[in-house]
Amino acid sequence: MTQGMVVADCSFDDILDDPGYFKELLYESKLLCFPELNLSREQNKQVCAALGYVFDRQGDETHARTMDRKDWPNTSNKVLVQWHLENLDHEQPPLLAGWNMETFTCPKGHGRTGFIDMAKMCKKLKVDRSFEYVFIRSATEAEQLDEDEIKVLREFYINNTENTESIFTIATEGIVEYAPPQRYDSDTGYSPPIMDSVSPHPITGEPVLRYMVDSFHVKWLPVPDMMTEKQLLDEKLSEAIADFDNQFWWDWTVGDYLLVDLFCMQHSVLGGFTPEQRVLDVVFSTEAVSP
Repeated sequence: MTQGMVVADCSFDDILDDPGYFKELLYESKLLCFPELNLSREQNKQVCAALGYVFDRQGDETHARTMDRKDWPNTSNKVLVQWHLENLDHEQPPLLAGWNMETFTCPKGHGRTGFIDMAKMCKKLKVDRSFEYVFIRSATEAEQLDEDEIKVLREFYINNTENTESIFTIATEGIVEYAPPQRYDSDTGYSPPIMDSVSPHPITGEPVLRYMVDSFHVKWLPVPDMMTEKQLLDEKLSEAIADFDNQFWWDWTVGDYLLVDLFCMQHSVLGGFTPEQRVLDVVFSTEAVSP
């Protein structure tokens, strides 16, 4: 179902000479793959800008922090970086990534990157209702949310229902899953945004399933009549993510360059490398200047 568009025999000058053409290809496929384009770090930024995206940040991704986790698998046939959408805890998650493989000395087939198009997934799973949730990044924040859960739930139901006591009893007995209907403010002032599980693409307008099946990080807004639908969505999405037919995998070579629509593309990385063997120069852009 997900299919990256491989653009062979292309040069940096080709992209800059006709950015509108490549922009349309990106809007259509959500993933452009340029084998051995061999860009410099500055050229990576220039390509993203030429396609009309605003530069946000640039850095190297080696996945060293993920490798440091205790007992975390790091073999070529095991998922090292779990399936995810990028930075759902940010007010403005990146829309575009330019991924430029600067160093790749591990064996071919190691460190592959997988993609799942969540616009296509939204259509395939026939998701026609959007729910609100909060994505929590750290364990400390999740624990704090759990401690405040009953207080927030009661406040929510007092403001939104007439029969508050009976619904509050249901919530406290654990029948209603938890999620604060307001943002969490930590001591540092960090406030993860309330997200919509289905959101229109900011450029194409098509509905995108902006949601991950993750019971630890995802805290749902506790609306009683949505819980069955939420559970069904979790089951269907878990099955769909695991289905190889819904995935597209890229085998890296040094110099490869990928343009990724991060609003749509859930992605994952297989292991089998050290931080020194696989260095990805990453440019993130959070908004587009022009459609």
